[in-house]
Amino acid sequence: AIEFTQTHSIPLEIVRTKELEKEGYLSNAGDRCYYCKQSLFEKLGDLQTQLTETSKHNWSIAYGVNTNDLGDYRPGLKAAKEAKVFSPYLELNIDKDSIRGIARQCGLNISEKPAMPCLSSRIPHGQKVNTEKLSQVEKAEDFLFDLGFHIFRVRHHEDLARIEIDESEFQKVIDQRQAIQTYFKECGFNFISMDLAGFQSGSLNKGLKLAD
Repeated sequence: AIEFTQTHSIPLEIVRTKELEKEGYLSNAGDRCYYCKQSLFEKLGDLQTQLTETSKHNWSIAYGVNTNDLGDYRPGLKAAKEAKVFSPYLELNIDKDSIRGIARQCGLNISEKPAMPCLSSRIPHGQKVNTEKLSQVEKAEDFLFDLGFHIFRVRHHEDLARIEIDESEFQKVIDQRQAIQTYFKECGFNFISMDLAGFQSGSLNKGLKLAD
């Protein structure tokens, strides 16, 4: 994000949120995303007020949710409604493929960028979120990315890491299994597995009731 704004001369201000201080987020009971977005919109609301007062212009908060997101469990949508933020993709009925197409047409190099959901989404609901687990997932996924994999998730099941990856790359994982096993154990995982169902976006949301 920093590189993109620098390339296109877009003013950037980094906002530090504090969702890891919220018990509702840490407990990971199924509505974790609500508490995350609540923290985010609170901080952005403060910045919105500050910018409006100093610039004498009205500023809005834009939320990047798109129509594809409506098919999954998204408790963050509730926080967005409460904060009255602007959701342009929903209002214009734009899906993820359309967003990529627009970016491609504009010559933006992010058009093919893989989706990168919150690292906490790798931890099953009901298991506590903490910085140690998030760090383990981040290191493990960075390692796979450096090996040349692009569409995957490392699910955190306490001392077991479950790799979800596109079926077309199963053999590549097997070929690299020794390096993967060695590094993942250095990250703190005792067991490393590859899910035979392959990559499944939002797989840990199965069984949860969809948001209203």
